[in-house]
Amino acid sequence: IYRKPPRGIVRRVVLIGSDRLIDEVALRLSRSPLYRLVGLAATDAVVVATSGAPAATSHTSLELLDHLHKLDIDELIACLPENMAPEWMALLTQARQRGIKVRIVPYLYQLDAARTELANVAGLPLITVTEPTLSQGGRFVKRTADLLLGLATLPVVLPLTLVCAALVKVTTGRAFRTDQRCGFEGKPFLMYRLNVDRHPTRGLEVWLNRLSLTELPQVWNVLRGEMSIVGPRPEPIARVKHYSDWERRRLLVKPGLTGLAQVHGLREHHSSAEKSRYDLMYVSHWSPLQDWIFLLYTVVTVLRRCREPRRADPPQNARPAAAVLPTNPAPQARGKSA
Repeated sequence: IYRKPPRGIVRRVVLIGSDRLIDEVALRLSRSPLYRLVGLAATDAVVVATSGAPAATSHTSLELLDHLHKLDIDELIACLPENMAPEWMALLTQARQRGIKVRIVPYLYQLDAARTELANVAGLPLITVTEPTLSQGGRFVKRTADLLLGLATLPVVLPLTLVCAALVKVTTGRAFRTDQRCGFEGKPFLMYRLNVDRHPTRGLEVWLNRLSLTELPQVWNVLRGEMSIVGPRPEPIARVKHYSDWERRRLLVKPGLTGLAQVHGLREHHSSAEKSRYDLMYVSHWSPLQDWIFLLYTVVTVLRRCREPRRADPPQNARPAAAVLPTNPAPQARGKSA
């Protein structure tokens, strides 16, 4: 029996595709109140994760279609891998015929790191992909703004840095330190900062870290042209060596004192993949006005951080909990026939 998708606000969704893409899409959907992620199905293993069972259960594509229908699914989001078998493409067609809305995420990591434009050429839906980078004119404007803002704030930043450095020297015996980081196009440079541990325990160091005052010496990196006011935060060479091609695109612009990832609360202990989602979005949609907006948001973020209770940093490799597809679903009736 065919049915139309319900017109409710919250949509019941199942993700289908390869594990690599499913994790990324699941994380994004979990942040939206408009979607309820009911389950995940991996096409590469032809296995559906289960809850309340010691192991996952296998399904053919046709068995999975019936299973989805019993779960009262509104939408099926397909994260297409390059080697998806024809039977899974047929599954998408049959799901549409049964009234399940089908959405497709094509090569998420490639497209998320690039500017995309949908065009219709001779009746064919084509996606135009361009590399996310700044033009020569954009780089000149950004560098000029960095110099003007850096010099304009120097009368305030320099005394504040010296005061903080003196306090740090009293407690640690050393005011400054340098960390080797990767900059524009992967070129290494020495990044300056106050000599405060990443996980400080002393009261003074905790507040310097919370207010991000430990990063004030990096204004010198900005004036030297090694960093920008706004951009992806620079990461250690050891971490950059393990970048995927997708994450390496963060190096297409100069690293910054603050960036879109920091505005969203991500800091050094978060994974590169988490930060890359925001950093590549920044690169793809850069504008001078956007930089000023991020600076204002950074101030708001720092002030909000000061009001929050201190929490332990999560493990660097922690992954979000994944929704699973139950084997014996008992969905509640929603007032319509199946």
